[in-house]
Amino acid sequence: AQQAALACFDQDSIAEYERRREEFRRRRDFVVPALQAMGLKVPVLPDAVAEALPLLDQSDEAALALVAGWLGGADPRQFLQPQFLLPRLVATVDNLPRTTLTRQVYAAQPVAGDLVRSEADARTWLDSANFARYGAHVALFEALDARQVVSAYVRWYPLLQQAYRDLGVPDRQFNDRLVEVIDHLLAAPEPRSPVHLVQ
Repeated sequence: AQQAALACFDQDSIAEYERRREEFRRRRDFVVPALQAMGLKVPVLPDAVAEALPLLDQSDEAALALVAGWLGGADPRQFLQPQFLLPRLVATVDNLPRTTLTRQVYAAQPVAGDLVRSEADARTWLDSANFARYGAHVALFEALDARQVVSAYVRWYPLLQQAYRDLGVPDRQFNDRLVEVIDHLLAAPEPRSPVHLVQ
């Protein structure tokens, strides 16, 4: 196995890799325009070259650049923590069904403004004006191209899995946990307004 791995880096192997990469590029440049000429939409264009993923501890800039592309060039740092982004994202997902979430591992930037409360009947209530604080975030997520996000998730999954193992979960797949969390969120009841706050 070690000899086979080393053989991947000899000149003949590299030349064969380049030949195949050029062939895939040629096929892409033929097929995609033909599909578009037929009126068929190609939502995610195949990359000409699939660059190697960065190391997990060196992935922040590449991950932020990827998200910036989804946002039309907007700076994702206004919404996401720029350091240790993938580990924070994995930790955030893992903690969502729990009763507490450590601020240090949260992937999102704090929402601007203070929690808006109102007083009535000698009790404290969540003011409906508070919901507007999240308007920009909701609009952002609703505008994302789901196919692009899924494509990136599949490509970056090895790093997400590594980050999940680093949380101390060596025997499970992060994708299984993600499905559990999505099911948990979908099952969450929609709160009736107004919401009574207890300190």
